[in-house]
Amino acid sequence: VKGFHPEEISDFSKIKGSVFFKLIGKESNQNLLKDVPYMEYLDLAIVFCIMVNLKGGEWGSILIQNHLLECWKLSKEDLFEFAKVNTYQLFQPSLTPIEQLLQRMISPEEKDLFPTLTPSFPMFVATNSRQANGATVICYPDFLRKISESMNTDFYILPSSIHEVILVPMENGININDL
Repeated sequence: VKGFHPEEISDFSKIKGSVFFKLIGKESNQNLLKDVPYMEYLDLAIVFCIMVNLKGGEWGSILIQNHLLECWKLSKEDLFEFAKVNTYQLFQPSLTPIEQLLQRMISPEEKDLFPTLTPSFPMFVATNSRQANGATVICYPDFLRKISESMNTDFYILPSSIHEVILVPMENGININDL
C-alpha cells in the first residue's frame, strides 16, 4: 500500500487497494455500527477500514463510515469483495503451535518452568502476519477448512482476543465443557 493522501478518500479507485476488514464485537459496538457498513459474522461484526502508512514503517487505519460508502456508490457486499482480497494480502494468515509462542515469551531464567506451561493437548494460535486484528483470519476464505484438512480433524475455536484465536483439535477427545 503506497502513501495515503486524505484528499483521495472520496475516489474509491485510488484507495480500493487499501481497504481491509476486521472483526469487532457486535453487541458491545451497537452505537458504532449505526454509522458504519458492516456484515454479521456469528456474534461479531465485520467492519471495513482503509490502511494508512505512517512514518517509520508504522501503519494505522481509518474506519469506513456509511457516508463514504454512499459517496463511492458502492454496496457493502461489493466493499466486502475488495476487502476480502486485500485483507488476505495485507495480513497473511499464520498458525503457530502454542508451545513455540510460550518458548519465545519466557526468559532463559524461566526455562525450567516451561514443562509446566506445556499444554497436555495440542493447541495452535491463529493470527496474521502483522499480529493486529488477527482473529479476523477465521473469516478468510478456506483458511479454517485447509487447517482442518491438514490436521485431518475438526477443531474448537477459542476466542483469545481481537488479535488471535486458539485452535484445539477435536481428535484428542477433549470435552467442550473442559475448554
